[in-house]
Amino acid sequence: MAYSGELAEGYNDTISSIEGNTNFDYVEAPNASRMLGDIAGLRVLDLACGTGRYTRWLKTSKQAAEVVGVDMSQDMIEKALEAEKRKPLNIQYQVADASKLLEEDLGTFDVCFAGYLLHYARDREMLSGFLESIYNLLRDGGSFVTLNQNPDDDQSHPEMIQYGFTTRLERFPPHEGDAVHIKMYTEGKFLCEFDNYYFTRGTYSECFHDSGFKNFLCEPLTTVDEDAKWNRWKQAGCLSVMKAHK
Repeated sequence: MAYSGELAEGYNDTISSIEGNTNFDYVEAPNASRMLGDIAGLRVLDLACGTGRYTRWLKTSKQAAEVVGVDMSQDMIEKALEAEKRKPLNIQYQVADASKLLEEDLGTFDVCFAGYLLHYARDREMLSGFLESIYNLLRDGGSFVTLNQNPDDDQSHPEMIQYGFTTRLERFPPHEGDAVHIKMYTEGKFLCEFDNYYFTRGTYSECFHDSGFKNFLCEPLTTVDEDAKWNRWKQAGCLSVMKAHK
């Protein structure tokens, strides 16, 4: 999904909001870091990089030797390049579709990371396309880590508005490929909306395996903060982190 115009602005506002920063610091980055492990000195690709938040984090906090950011949104890449110009980190950015074969243009990587990508696949064929492209971008023994909608979660979550978003399923129980309607907020104020798509853990596992991956893992995102304000997040379990190896 390519964000542009008002949607891109709304999504960017979400990332920079109080809720977006808090979720990144206490949930998303710690879980991504745990699954990535030590990647210092490695060549890393950030797929669906958006404005480059995780791309810069991979270079600075995780100390990757080389980081390339790819997104299919021209608007997002332009903002990432603006951030690179303000504070140069020697990061490369490129507009490209992650569901297409990209290794001829980008080369191969030790690690591929995606801070939310796979759940934008509208059907199993598109999901497999993402994974086959990622598999081809990895060196032998390389790893893929991604944040994603939790495939074990089959509920709507209006209560997550306190964390800056809500989720609403089309029907109960959800069917494979059903849209999951996402709305983003800051301090209760609506910012933007878009759709993810539902697939079961079994479908993800099969698509990873069929694309050549091994050692597929999928765990719910946990929080490093034990404050009671995170209780609803823990109960909801609506997001996950996945990992597999080539």
